[in-house]
Amino acid sequence: MNEPNRLLDSVEQKLLDNGQIFLFGDIEEPLSLEILKQLEYLHLRRKKRINLYINSNGGCPDCAYSIVDKIQELIEKRYIINTIVCGKAYSAGGIVLAYGKMRYATANSTIMLHPSSYEMGPDYSKFQKKYTDFFSKFEDEAIQKLAIRCGHKTKRDREIFAARVSESLWLTAQEAITMGVIDKIWNDNK
Repeated sequence: MNEPNRLLDSVEQKLLDNGQIFLFGDIEEPLSLEILKQLEYLHLRRKKRINLYINSNGGCPDCAYSIVDKIQELIEKRYIINTIVCGKAYSAGGIVLAYGKMRYATANSTIMLHPSSYEMGPDYSKFQKKYTDFFSKFEDEAIQKLAIRCGHKTKRDREIFAARVSESLWLTAQEAITMGVIDKIWNDNK
């Protein structure tokens, strides 16, 4: 291994040991597995305060929910897991963002939420009704959970939020505060 790679590995390890995780890229199985391993590593080390930085175009909803489930498990064990958008959190990235204990975005970040889409494969016509019914129910429940997570407590308020998400909701950091998607603009010097 050459010297620059060793230095980079050393920096990444120091960041991880200090509770800093970087979810940068499309959320697919390799990246979600890496994030899950890092969360478990910090859990085993009893690192109770974790910052999960996000810069993602989105990806696979199931992979995002695997990360969300681990975040929720650790939060229930009294870990503090903050999610911080650095640049963008689109689609599946926005889902992961919404489940942090405290949710932040840097001042120039963009967040986009929309209904999940699943690839149905070549046998789509054969299984269309089954898939459509399942994913429609799953998506309705997912949007309702997201609405509640973003502080929309009343049924009417959740319905308005769900309608906005179903049309693809694009937000600046400041707009995300208003919609309850994040809590604050990130300032590392706070």
